[in-house]
Amino acid sequence: MLNNYAYRFGVKMVLVLIFLLSAGFAFAQEEISGKVVDATSGQSMPGTSVYLKGTTMGTLTDVNGLFSINVNMGDVIVFSYVGYLTN
Repeated sequence: MLNNYAYRFGVKMVLVLIFLLSAGFAFAQEEISGKVVDATSGQSMPGTSVYLKGTTMGTLTDVNGLFSINVNMGDVIVFSYVGYLTN
């Protein structure tokens, strides 16, 4: 009787552990960083809006055109700057 209980408890704990590990991978975020420059002149573009499409999550590039943003798998990053086409 005790062995059967221990076995069932062990199976349940393994299933819970698998669930917790898979949930962690499903919601894992990755930081993306880069530099925004003008394609023609190569000049950095400070103040460029960098945001995730369909959300309000975003950031601005610094004075050197550098940015970093946390994304999930499948997110689309949008870049927007006054006088330029949004890409």
